[in-house]
Amino acid sequence: MSKAGWPVLSVLVIGAAALGACIAFLVLPVPKPAAVGSPAMLGTIEVVNRGFTDERPVTLHAFPAEPTILTSPASGRITATTCRKDSTITSGSAPFSVNGRAIVALKTAVPLWRELAVGDSGSDVRALQEELQRLGFSVAADGTLGNTGIGAVNTLRGAPEDDTSSLLAADVLWIPDVTNQVLECSGELGRFVAAGDPLATLRSGDGSAAVVDSPSNLIPGPRALRIGEVSAPVSDDGRVTDEKLLRAISEAAGAVDPDASGARAVVAASLLLEPVTVGVVPASALVAIEGDRACVVGPDGPAQVRLVSSQLGETYVLPSLHGELPARVEIQPDQTTTCG
Repeated sequence: MSKAGWPVLSVLVIGAAALGACIAFLVLPVPKPAAVGSPAMLGTIEVVNRGFTDERPVTLHAFPAEPTILTSPASGRITATTCRKDSTITSGSAPFSVNGRAIVALKTAVPLWRELAVGDSGSDVRALQEELQRLGFSVAADGTLGNTGIGAVNTLRGAPEDDTSSLLAADVLWIPDVTNQVLECSGELGRFVAAGDPLATLRSGDGSAAVVDSPSNLIPGPRALRIGEVSAPVSDDGRVTDEKLLRAISEAAGAVDPDASGARAVVAASLLLEPVTVGVVPASALVAIEGDRACVVGPDGPAQVRLVSSQLGETYVLPSLHGELPARVEIQPDQTTTCG
């Protein structure tokens, strides 16, 4: 073939190749991209399991305990005091002095109500001896006062050299607990007080509290209450018995006006002690919604679920009684679907 024929032949070869490619494109099947998948895969989503504590706000009625008023056992001018608001008065301390004589605070089962001399006996003497024992003194708790008991009280007053033949009632300030929180001090330095005048106001326990209003659709199971950073189990009838939680409730109740019955309404968080496992599905996967019940459609057909919470387009569900959540659900099932 002459060189002049080469261009013509090249054009014919290229044209034939192009024609063959077009025929192959039209005849051969085009593979489906892996990302597309089957129609079933396109319309379903995996049910994600998540721990859920069913935290809800509930209303408590708190009844704070009435404060205790400490009254002076002596008459005269207050010449020394360590009493300060939010401080504590502990048994064995000497928070006040009247006319230069220290007064010792003692937590006794029976308040000291009389002047005592060596040889006196009674329930008040035994109670005094038992508290002195607790404070570390070697005193016999036999109910009969001796020099050792009086000397122990004088030591606590900071006056061990004082006479040990008698014990003045004016030297002892009865307190209700070993450690007492001070709400207010009325016995200021320099103030003149008569026996029976108030010296300080103490917190007297933390009162009582119970749940009075909570959602009716709580997930069953042992629950706890939380106020701020404090949480503790609560009884089935809603009563609070934990001291730390009662204290937190009492503090929150202090800013609330009481109602006619004296109750103060406090809002707390109620949550399960142990989280339950819920399934997380998109809201669009739910059909036949009635109250807290709905249906989802899984690989085996419709399944009834209980709605427990929702947030940011996600719905938390539990299986119906004796049922199980499907592993996958349709994202947009037929809206006429029922659970049968």
